[in-house]
Amino acid sequence: MRVLAASVLAVGLVASWARGDDRLDQLIESWAEAKRDTKALIVEFSLETRDTLTGKREKSDGTFRLMRTPNGEVLASYQVAKPSGTRGRWSGLLNGGTVYLLNHDKKAAVRFERQSDDDLRRFLEEYFNPFVRLLDRKRVEESCRLEVVKQDESYTYVLVTPKQVMRSGWLPDRFHEGRAVFMRKASATVPKDMPRQLWYTNGSQDFAFDIRAWQINPAADPKVDDFAKPEDRPGWTVSDWPWRIER
Repeated sequence: MRVLAASVLAVGLVASWARGDDRLDQLIESWAEAKRDTKALIVEFSLETRDTLTGKREKSDGTFRLMRTPNGEVLASYQVAKPSGTRGRWSGLLNGGTVYLLNHDKKAAVRFERQSDDDLRRFLEEYFNPFVRLLDRKRVEESCRLEVVKQDESYTYVLVTPKQVMRSGWLPDRFHEGRAVFMRKASATVPKDMPRQLWYTNGSQDFAFDIRAWQINPAADPKVDDFAKPEDRPGWTVSDWPWRIER
């Protein structure tokens, strides 16, 4: 599962030419504000992966959907279309604090039960998308160095570097370096201050997300049925995978 920075959202701010440190403060504060205000989100993107050893590249299209129910529960799904000629249709699902990996062709799911909210966050960072940590100011400041390396009329460019990287062991870090590009002003498809591009490497593969459309609280909201647990889907089987995130 790879995944986008879930609800890295922002609501109108920024002086037109803010200094780097000020701009980072504004972005982090706006993400926290947007988490409170966003009830639904649909993100359409393209993803290019590159094998750093062979140089082989694969491109695919993906969609991320998120909704917050009236009782505050967060539901999310993440699907990337496989390149032509490959086998298996997989997607990721978050429902009830439980993460699922779904094989649609076989109607089989792997369930990752978490022990705490901290386990869930770490799991999403490791296996979904490392930029999830941007949603928690304390977490991102403890674990990463953020630097505004460039600003122009349209974009803010941010370098994200982990302070420590465990390269070996039972669960080596999958995030070695990242870059993010944020909108300084709205385009026809991506609102102001939203991520426009995300890139990171885990040492063996590079992942580049090009975000085509970012819809916050769209008129046609996702429906609860869109995030049904595989246990509730006719004909599906579910198996458990041990959840073990240690640091």
